[in-house]
Amino acid sequence: MNTVPVVDPRVLILVDFDSPGANSNAAGHLFEDFVGRLLERYGYAEPRTDSLRVTMRGVELDVRVRHKLTGNRAIAECKAYTNAVSADQLAAFYGKLAVARFDEPDIQGFFIALPRLTGDASEQSKHIEGSDGHFKALIAQDVVDALTELKIVTPPPRALGLTSDPAVVITEHGVFSAVIELDPVHRTGARILCWGTQPVPSPVKKLLSGHADYGGGLPVHDVAGEITGITDRPRSSEAEPLIVTVAGSSEDFEYQLPASPQFFIGRQDLVGELSRLIDQSASVVVLNAQSGWGKSSLALKFRQLVEDLMGYAMIVDSRTASPGGFLTAVLRRAALEAQATGVLRLCGENSWATLVSSLRSIGSAEWAEKRAHW
Repeated sequence: MNTVPVVDPRVLILVDFDSPGANSNAAGHLFEDFVGRLLERYGYAEPRTDSLRVTMRGVELDVRVRHKLTGNRAIAECKAYTNAVSADQLAAFYGKLAVARFDEPDIQGFFIALPRLTGDASEQSKHIEGSDGHFKALIAQDVVDALTELKIVTPPPRALGLTSDPAVVITEHGVFSAVIELDPVHRTGARILCWGTQPVPSPVKKLLSGHADYGGGLPVHDVAGEITGITDRPRSSEAEPLIVTVAGSSEDFEYQLPASPQFFIGRQDLVGELSRLIDQSASVVVLNAQSGWGKSSLALKFRQLVEDLMGYAMIVDSRTASPGGFLTAVLRRAALEAQATGVLRLCGENSWATLVSSLRSIGSAEWAEKRAHW
């Protein structure tokens, strides 16, 4: 199988109810059942939920289970986020586990971090597991491996070609697997390939395609099906969102466009602050002001400051933003242009299928020395 290993497997919980509250409630209970089935892989049953929280960041779950043979108890803390789980959260769980052992010295601890742990948390986890045989941390790939052993998920029925963004899809209709098929030239998402131990129902396909952070409107194809309908045709790479960059004035006193850097005057304190932020490698800078106060002109000046330091910057008019992959299209264009100017060199296995894989592709790029400014 020719894959692009730029992201960890994701766990997608897909529900479709009339209200956000109902969706959160259904997603939480689906994840609760999913974790119970996962812990069966390690011999535990009779799950009892201590806490279940569904937030904008993801799902958090605290569970107590008992081993089917020995009767020993285990506590599990599960965090399914869009980003890696931090060392502080791992340390907080291990502290809770240590307190529980005052009464039950043999209690087992499971820390399930989806999609993965941060680098510091991973090192901390390895250190704990090396000294504590009754502690285990699981990340997304461990979960996929366990579900495969339980035959809850299965390998794809055929070779899938160039793909990225593997995912475990949890729905009320069952648990399925999915990947995004990439356009071989542009490495953008063409369609979603899905499969399971049963045919993929139409509601699951609809939910997958409509998932803003994953499907983005891509067609969904059940790879186990023998017939590919017209709705399964890959999306054309030409159907990318419109990206309009901000243009500056060509002369002084041209009020229809923002002032180009050569015509920019005043606001030296702001320019100095932007220069300091560049030197500090600030990751996020917000320019906030009322309409007509010169944000676009200042942004163009900001770009010049970056380019003067042999970096790269692109100013995008967000009024052209649309659902269905706008951010990933912007990141792809910016990365390719930065590569053309020598700021970075992308690895050969990059993917622009989702925001997650796009950020990972940029993060894995090789940056030129003294030119790592955006």
